[in-house]
Amino acid sequence: MVKKRWSIPKQPKKQAKGTKVETSIAPLVNWLPRVLLLINGLLTGAGYLFLAGYLSKLGIEMGELEISLPTLLLHGYVFLLESMMKGSVWVVNIAIPIVSLVVAFLFYPPYQSMYPAWSITERIWGATCVALPLTMLLVMGPSWTIIAGSEKAEKNTLVSLGISQPDDLLREHTVATEDGNITGTLVIADKGFIYLRSDNSIYKISNTTGQVARRIDFSSSESATESSGAGE
Repeated sequence: MVKKRWSIPKQPKKQAKGTKVETSIAPLVNWLPRVLLLINGLLTGAGYLFLAGYLSKLGIEMGELEISLPTLLLHGYVFLLESMMKGSVWVVNIAIPIVSLVVAFLFYPPYQSMYPAWSITERIWGATCVALPLTMLLVMGPSWTIIAGSEKAEKNTLVSLGISQPDDLLREHTVATEDGNITGTLVIADKGFIYLRSDNSIYKISNTTGQVARRIDFSSSESATESSGAGE
């Protein structure tokens, strides 16, 4: 009688307790560009909305401007910096925590592949601990750089010009046009045009020809009503 030999599958070796699991930070590094893209996209959108709200009050539409993405991103950082300096409750208590939670959600898949033995709670806490300081660094790092550049301008240039109080500085620009020089305060400028406020008017001046393409005059509704009543 021939005995049959059954093939018994080999059991996987159990890992001994106390041994470390080798992990790689490659998944975490691969997800960093996505986090940077998310934060920069949010700040670029904030810069666009900030400019749209500001310029709409001045009679300037965003569609007539040629603004690059780096410019919108810069205005987003400026908006965030001004909001935090003024103690905006919406930015400090709502916007930044929401962005941190989104960044933590993006970091969860890398933690899942890096630490498969961790529980869901441990991965969530690990992703959150990385997301919060990383978000603050990515958001506040460029803002601190802007502040450093402003302080250097005050120390090196404005002081040498005899400006004792840089915060109350009045900047005036003079542009040569076909109708003569126009002096005023710069509102915004792009590749094609410069918008200059002089007295109660905003001039749209071409950078190439110096021609005034449009003039926006401002007056209060009360003064307009009084002038129409006096005419009657």
